Amino acid sequence: MTSATLPSGAEAPVTEAYRQATATLPHMVIHTALVRGEGNEWRIVTLWRSREQWEEYRRSVDTPAAVKIFRDAGAEPVVAVFDVVHRAASG
Repeated sequence: MTSATLPSGAEAPVTEAYRQATATLPHMVIHTALVRGEGNEWRIVTLWRSREQWEEYRRSVDTPAAVKIFRDAGAEPVVAVFDVVHRAASG
């Protein structure tokens, strides 16, 4: 999960950059979402197939896409890594 508080006016550029970055996802990504909360707090939540594949991706790029999206918008993101303990989906 990569999060940042965006400066005013950065919402549209972040949304467009996310759309472009996710037009083609690495095969290791199961799901990703761009979400907005209170106080202009935004997050990119990405579920990877495994921690090992996430680490492989991190080694293969200079700057991860989620970090770059927020930095390009003038915000310094915070990255937090969680392990999935249990997963459920409807449908």
